Amino acid sequence: MNLKKFFNTLINFKIIEIRQGWRAGIVCALCVFIEKMWIKTETPGWIIFTAFSCVQASVGATIRKSKQRFLGTCISCLLVFIIYYFFPKNYILFIFILTIGLTTAMYYISSYVHYVVFFTMAALMIYLIIYPNGSHFILLRIEDVGIGIIFGTLGSLLLWPNYAKSDLNFQIELSTNQLKELFQLLRDWVQDEVPLEKVLAQKELCANQNQSVREKLVEIRQEVRQKKFQVKPYENFMWSQERILYMLLMIFNSIRSDINRNHQDKEIDQHNLKILQQMYEIKIKNFYLCQNASSLIQNAKNLLLENELNDLKNKMLNCQKRDDLFERLFIDIQHIDFKGFS
Repeated sequence: MNLKKFFNTLINFKIIEIRQGWRAGIVCALCVFIEKMWIKTETPGWIIFTAFSCVQASVGATIRKSKQRFLGTCISCLLVFIIYYFFPKNYILFIFILTIGLTTAMYYISSYVHYVVFFTMAALMIYLIIYPNGSHFILLRIEDVGIGIIFGTLGSLLLWPNYAKSDLNFQIELSTNQLKELFQLLRDWVQDEVPLEKVLAQKELCANQNQSVREKLVEIRQEVRQKKFQVKPYENFMWSQERILYMLLMIFNSIRSDINRNHQDKEIDQHNLKILQQMYEIKIKNFYLCQNASSLIQNAKNLLLENELNDLKNKMLNCQKRDDLFERLFIDIQHIDFKGFS
């Protein structure tokens, strides 16, 4: 029974990870076959590894990573060529750069481009140490990486392609819900109804989800032209989400500091709860509803159906008339279906 379930899952192409796994496997198999039949390069592993690493969950992520990998490879090859030209067969220097490259790639990377630069430099240094006249490996590296990128990109475009915009609506809704949950947890924490650890965990979830949506938007920019899908309104929306999170964290840290200084004052809870409500209403409601929400409505005309746009406008107009603070602070986007998410 478990074996049957395993094989059913293995061919369930509705799961993004399953599609990505099959896509990567087929791309790598094709790389091996084509390399053996026609290309016959000295380092076939570079092609296969590049194709495997470039195949990502979405087309936009694949294109983005392919660009970063090719840029990092070109930079590292240029640096290695300069070092080899001015210091040929200087093995002490080669070993030093190899050590620095591996250490930096493993422990001190700030972006994927930096990782590729230092890792490629270390790999090329190994070849230059083993083959004293192996300068041709520098150009060969660029060639093989370029071939691997072509295979990986074509695989993402032709084999069960998945576009980043397909689940953007869900990711934005999740980001909004996470922020709502953080606000509610802060209110409960001030009244000693939830522990501090739960608030800290939710704070991290909010930050991670906002970053996830940001990466989705970057991937969408790689997939389609700006005229076909307007990313700017969504970026404005996420900017407002991050501003709200920032202000919430300022309030949270301020209240936490007050509690630490007045931990024996039993009236501090109600006082801080009042501060939280007032600051949230004054600073965040005005910023979010009056500026960003109206901007989102203005920019979203090409993304929403007419009835959905009117519904969103009505929600904005009725927001200030509602008595519930919680409802006045956030836009409920759970039932809005964007045209771009088909």
